[in-house]
Formats: sequence, C-alpha cells, structure tokens
Amino acid sequence: MSKPDVTVGNATKRSDFLNLVKFVSQGDYIDGSAGDTTLTTADFGRTVIINSASARAVYLPSVDTPQIGGWIKVVKLGAGAVTIDAADADTINGGAAGGTLANDVAGETFAYVTLRLVSATAWIIEAGMGSWKTSANMFLLGYPDAPILKQISTPTTPAAGYDRFYSKTDKRVYHLNSDGIESQLGLAADALPVMGSRRWAAMRVSGTAFLQSLFDGIDEGGGSAAGSTSFSSTLPHYARLCTDDVNADYRRFYSRNGSVLVTPAQNFDITFRVQFETLTNVNAWIGLSDATFDGHTENPVSRHLALFRLSNPDVGANIYAVTKDGTTINAASTGIPAAAAWFTLRLVGAAGQVEFYVNGTKTNTLTANLPTSNLIAVVQVNTLTAAAAYLRLGSISAVFNG
Repeated sequence: MSKPDVTVGNATKRSDFLNLVKFVSQGDYIDGSAGDTTLTTADFGRTVIINSASARAVYLPSVDTPQIGGWIKVVKLGAGAVTIDAADADTINGGAAGGTLANDVAGETFAYVTLRLVSATAWIIEAGMGSWKTSANMFLLGYPDAPILKQISTPTTPAAGYDRFYSKTDKRVYHLNSDGIESQLGLAADALPVMGSRRWAAMRVSGTAFLQSLFDGIDEGGGSAAGSTSFSSTLPHYARLCTDDVNADYRRFYSRNGSVLVTPAQNFDITFRVQFETLTNVNAWIGLSDATFDGHTENPVSRHLALFRLSNPDVGANIYAVTKDGTTINAASTGIPAAAAWFTLRLVGAAGQVEFYVNGTKTNTLTANLPTSNLIAVVQVNTLTAAAAYLRLGSISAVFNG
C-alpha cells in the first residue's frame, strides 16, 4: 500500500499534509558529520547520521513531562567517536545525571542507538547496534556474532548482585565482581599456545601446599626469630615473607630444583600475584633471576634478571621493570606506585624483548640488557632499616615453550 495522494482545497494545507505523511512513513534526518549537533524538542522522531573520522557530539534537548514517549536515533558510520550528551540532570540508561552515552570503537562503522524518553528526566536505550557506554556501564547491542570488547583499565566496582567483563591492553579478558575482586579469565589459547613446531607447557599454583612444593628453596638472612616464612591456612591462601628486624636482612622463595626454569632460547609468560605489605625502607623483587642474590641494593652484582623491583626510598615509590645481562642493569619505572594491595605482575619474554604488565596493563617493553642465562623464579624482600619487612605471594602461573 502506497502513500495516499490527497486533494484538498488549499495547496498549502495539501503540502503540509504530504510532508506529514512523508515524515511518519519515512522519517527525517539530520547530518551531524561536519560538527557537533544540538537538538531541540522539535527534533523528536529524527535520526542524526554521523559519518566522520573525527569525534562528534550530539546534545540531547532539555525535556520535561510533555515530551515523554519521544525518541531520537543516532547513527555512527565513521571511525570517529560519537558521544551523546544528556541535558540538565537527565540520565541515559541509569547513567550519571547530565552524563553521556558514547561509542569510541573506530572499527564500528555500523553502530546506532535509539533513545526514548520515559520520564521527565530519564532516557532509555530502546534499540541499537554496537558498543555504547555510559560512565557506569558498557552496552553491547545487537551483535549477531561475537561482541567487540574495547581495551580499558579496571572499571569501577559494580553494584551488589552485578559483575563486569572487559578486556585490557594485555589482550586478555577480565572479570570484576561486586566485592571489587578482579580476576583474569583463563583461555585455552593462553594455557597451551603453539609457536611453530615448538610445544608449550603450562602451570598455575596457588594455595599454601602448592606454593610450598613449587618454591622448594626458602632462604633467610639475619638471625633472630623475628624473621619468618609462613603459609596462611585461611582464605585467601598465601605465603608470607617476613624479614628479621636487622638492616639488610631478607627472606625469599626460589625454585632451586627447576620447578620453574627458563632457558635463553625459550619464550615465557609468567604471572605473580603479590601484596606489598611494607612500602618504605624496603627492596622487593618478583620475577626471574639466574641465581639467588644480595637484594639490599637495587643493582645485584653479576646477575641475569627479568623482574619487577620496588626499591624505596633508594629509587622511589614506583614499581620498576628490570632486566640485566649479568653486567649492565636496565631499569624503567612502570609509573605505578606500590600499595598495600594485591598486584598482578606479569612478565612476557619473546623475540628479543621482555614485556611487563601491572594489573593487566602493559607498562614497559625492555629490549636492552636482556638475560642470557637460565632463569629461576624468585620472590624476595629485603629490609633497609632495623625493622621487619613483609611481602605476600598468592599465586604463580607460567607458560613457557620447551
């Protein structure tokens, strides 16, 4: 059935009528490609089409009760980010008052969202396609295939009864629960990758008994009962290193019998879950070394290293990425300060480089002064004053080719 052709006595009324029929059957659009678009209530029922390589904004109109039920559609056809900005204290899908809904995924050149006003101050997403996010939530709309996850930093903790799933710059998927606990989702490709004809082995240990069996070497320096190595039997399970209250005393775990052994020819991917209990007057070492070492200075003599280091106050409060080839040390700040919290520290070695990740975000890639000897896993803490220093180890996971 086609649109009716109606004849009325007044040509102007006839034109108005036909325009109304066209608007209802076909709709109307606004080209928002050239710049930002500010809408009014007269734009209800229109579609804003944006085809731009640059970022563009669409400002929603100031609304009230008479406009309830109205809708506006925004289409993203270009690589540029599109941000929809609510007026006044209005919300979009439960987001912040006066907040935004945005799609900044360059590869999504087919995205759209339809917003409907459901109260004097609230818009909801009625339909859409693509990755749209408010300050509080990400909405993956209308995917016929696998959703695209934008790589982000750890988001805010969700409300009770909700969980978040997201990707980080280490190209892995994470889960964050309502208690604020973040965990990486394990993938088969991470556990048993294949590179050329070489096979890989994988391991992950946590809990006190497994950590004790893995780190079969436990060393201590100093001399009184104040220092200790303990394994927590309560949740969360972890191993705890405590130095004596003697300057330069240390405690360390190391895999002396080869439970973790990496040769120079191997690629490796090893992750430690640690908590820095002591943040000042301390040297802490987490990673790989060719042998145990004197860690009360920030540059152990003659060692081959690929590890994370906290050396405060000698170097500063930040965690450092460190490599050493037995002679020259190469140390760079991750830009992330140590804190009395659990950290996920990951080392990835391949193709003449070592990558360093802190809590899922790649902070450094070191290519100079790489170790050339066999490496073992080492977790060590040194006190730099006459007071005990503490370090916790929760788990270790490793993938390496053999």
